[in-house]
Amino acid sequence: MTTAPASRRPSTWPPRPASRPSPANPASAAPSASLACNKRLRAALTCLADASRHTSPWAAALYQSAKARGCDHPHAMRIVARAWCRVLWACWQKRVAYDPRKHAAALKFTPRIVGKEAA
Repeated sequence: MTTAPASRRPSTWPPRPASRPSPANPASAAPSASLACNKRLRAALTCLADASRHTSPWAAALYQSAKARGCDHPHAMRIVARAWCRVLWACWQKRVAYDPRKHAAALKFTPRIVGKEAA
């Protein structure tokens, strides 16, 4: 059995599995997009969210409320995309097509804020 010379070995031998970043280190605790996801779906949802904020009043209101809270554009787009995920999921589960009139009516009668929509 041969081993690598000491100069070629990593500082910790044998190599240890990577651990989660420490909360004590603020640089390592920065949020980031998930690496283990369907990137094509994520791109499609953010594209839908960006297009819908120009055409849909509830999406525009949700985007503006996120921006007013201090979110930057990508974060506000993720908030709108998450809202669309809820709408699409509800339509899929109920086996109905998306109807903006029904969705807008549901928003008017919900006692919650615009950011938490009902499908």
